[in-house]
Amino acid sequence: MNWKSFRNCPPPILNLLLGKHPAKEVSAEAPAVEFTEPIPEAMLDIYTGIYLFNGEQPVTIAREGAQLSIAVAGMSTVTLEPRSTNTFYLEPMQSLLIFHVSDEMVSHVSIEENGEEGGELRPVVNETYWPAH
Repeated sequence: MNWKSFRNCPPPILNLLLGKHPAKEVSAEAPAVEFTEPIPEAMLDIYTGIYLFNGEQPVTIAREGAQLSIAVAGMSTVTLEPRSTNTFYLEPMQSLLIFHVSDEMVSHVSIEENGEEGGELRPVVNETYWPAH
């Protein structure tokens, strides 16, 4: 991976890639209500897989029991907090990940930071594809 590949990376993902975390203050835009309904494990399994951020950075979404976690390019794994059946909060980055599903497959994952678009993740369909480093 080279620095050029970070040039279009939005702050929440860039900070996660670099191992930086913002202050623990929760912004006014951060979701305040915790989602308490259980999400079926079969639905969580649909969300798991390898994604590319902006077509370059590999991101892994995994299920650990009844929870999802995210790992970016060998960094530590972070648990995603559910906000609805398809929306999860990434607390260290104060961002929302919104899974868009069609025909029981994820088409993409929108990233929102403070109510604004922060990029997207696209699933890797052919796992033999990896971006050049």
